[in-house]
Amino acid sequence: MISRSRLPTVIVGGLVSLGLLAGLADAVRSSRNDYVGDLQPAIPFNAIAPDGTLVSLDAYRDRVVLIDFFASWCKPCEHTMPKLLSVANGLADRGVVVLAASCDEDTSDRDAKVRAFFNRINVIPPQIVYPTAETQRRYAVEGYPTTVLIDRAHRARLLSPDAPPLQIRGALERALATGPSWDASGSQF
Repeated sequence: MISRSRLPTVIVGGLVSLGLLAGLADAVRSSRNDYVGDLQPAIPFNAIAPDGTLVSLDAYRDRVVLIDFFASWCKPCEHTMPKLLSVANGLADRGVVVLAASCDEDTSDRDAKVRAFFNRINVIPPQIVYPTAETQRRYAVEGYPTTVLIDRAHRARLLSPDAPPLQIRGALERALATGPSWDASGSQF
């Protein structure tokens, strides 16, 4: 039994405990969303494929596009890229496409460096593209990896490089559930 003199201490302690538990629950709930940023209208994406052809988002109509901005020398990219590809490849038959957007400098050995990166991480490369400097600026690529998810309604959101596979899959599933939003001319821009 609690004495009357200790009752205020017990009540305050209990309230503090409840507050901490509520705060922890809020933190857990919010951490579920910390891996996925807020929706924004997708920005035009322009890049060059290794064969020299222009790549834009219009080529991926009715698809969910995961753009991973990376560099062949980037150590964190060596962990993020295989995780993204593993999850996305499992949904490829439903319309998920990965663009590996190499931000390596445009040098004569860039293609070889990118191939070596994929050999080093032991994965089959997805569609490799070299985004323009303007595209990197528009997407606010300040570090690597930077991963952007674009849904069928042409809305973009950032994915954290720390996102676990389950969170990535959930974000991709939600993106697949959105409908396309193409204008009458058939273009998103």
